[in-house]
Amino acid sequence: MTVHVRATMPLAVNGKGERTLRAYSQPIHLAAIFGPRWYARRGDSYEIAEFVDVVKHYRLIDDTVLQHLRPADEMVLATTVHQREWQAPDNFDEEQVRRNENK
Repeated sequence: MTVHVRATMPLAVNGKGERTLRAYSQPIHLAAIFGPRWYARRGDSYEIAEFVDVVKHYRLIDDTVLQHLRPADEMVLATTVHQREWQAPDNFDEEQVRRNENK
């Protein structure tokens, strides 16, 4: 399975209304690299993020265009899901995480 992540410019904004999509990567076959159940793994997934960071990226806009981007309008901000760090549930068990680590 090849994962293609796409976002349109108007919707790629942070909570401040700043447009955040600057580049995209080539398609990545995550199952070939991290195993067929990479999407269901437990524990940290930092190695996947680090891998995506080093894959070749293609810039969408240059610095001169970046200076002229308008902030997102009220409608886009009202429909944007704010990203936040995942919070561990109350029954989070460090020992269970250790037992379920992906090798």
